[in-house]
Amino acid sequence: MQKIINDASKGKWWKKESRNYDIKIIGKGNAVLDGGKPNDLIENNFTIYDENGNFAGRRTIHGFSNCLINVGILLQNAERVEVAGIRFIRPRYWCMNFEYCAWGHVHDIWFDADGQSPNQDGCDIREGCHNFLVENLSGRTGDDMLALTNFGHPGRRVGGDPTDMDPDIHDIVVRDLRATMSHRCDIIRLLCRGEAKIVKV
Repeated sequence: MQKIINDASKGKWWKKESRNYDIKIIGKGNAVLDGGKPNDLIENNFTIYDENGNFAGRRTIHGFSNCLINVGILLQNAERVEVAGIRFIRPRYWCMNFEYCAWGHVHDIWFDADGQSPNQDGCDIREGCHNFLVENLSGRTGDDMLALTNFGHPGRRVGGDPTDMDPDIHDIVVRDLRATMSHRCDIIRLLCRGEAKIVKV
């Protein structure tokens, strides 16, 4: 599977100077993103726990340090984004992931998760995202159809310097979600940790 990523995702994507603008990913006709066969790079395999079951670090597998390699569309630190008209089948992980993105429109998306890989979210809108309209999502996901998750600035996760942008999730409008799930999960999930905030959803 070839994933779609923006330029900012290849560097210090949490810094203002890395910001990308005006990204449109629009499917025409029967546009499909097919995850293909699972590659066994799953989230739990990257996490190291101590003898008490607490998080102790991350391991690298085949040169990768997390499961984002399996995200179908990964946009980080972008403004004025639109994703529409795409059918996701057999995702290996999350179908779409947005971090530090603003003024976004995600619409007319169809999911068909087969349950062969864990954590097959439909759309993840994560820390630093604001002013999004998410509408007309349908189909079957293997986990949450729409997850709004905020764990704080990514410096904690990537070992880098703190972000110089607003890490809160705010002003997200959601409408017209029609979902079934191949596993127990939520149509819409809200999750934040520590000082991180999710407001105006």
